[in-house]
Amino acid sequence: MQNLYLFTRPETKEIEKVQPERWRWEAEYSDGSILKQFEDKKLNYDNDIYLGWFHQFREIDQSKLLYLRMVCEDPSIKHYTLVFNPYYMKAVHFYRKGRKAIFTKEDKSEFYYAYYKVYVFGYDFNLEKFLPDLPKNPSLTPEELIKTQLPTHTYKVRLYIDPEDKITVSDDPNLTVSPPQDFDLAKN
Repeated sequence: MQNLYLFTRPETKEIEKVQPERWRWEAEYSDGSILKQFEDKKLNYDNDIYLGWFHQFREIDQSKLLYLRMVCEDPSIKHYTLVFNPYYMKAVHFYRKGRKAIFTKEDKSEFYYAYYKVYVFGYDFNLEKFLPDLPKNPSLTPEELIKTQLPTHTYKVRLYIDPEDKITVSDDPNLTVSPPQDFDLAKN
């Protein structure tokens, strides 16, 4: 049995093999159905057994999205859930990869690079669609309200899961999240 998932690339219709991720998304729809990034359903392919199918984020039907979860492969670690209103919100998910120098000598003359991945998920919130539901301020027009109180017409919220499974929440989509100074990625 292969510890891999299968994926059909839409552009070429070819089947590719995909490594499982530590953190995986799950999209739950308003009708109760769930689409998982890694669908655990053993299957036979090319004279071998695989763990199941891999789904791309673009396969999520955002018009029906109710919850987006990030679930760790380690069941003892809690998962993170975002509640969605598809009319105002668009779900996002991507990875940030980095490397950290790990010094093997005290004088820092020898080192190696440890590579890490930060899992990012969140949403873009469309304020223009939300505007009719904002509390009315009689002294400001909706346009003035946006200019004076809100930074942009699209508000971005990102949740970053670092290599130690800690989460950082930010409205800065360019935030850089690094592992702690004493974190040795080679041991984890």
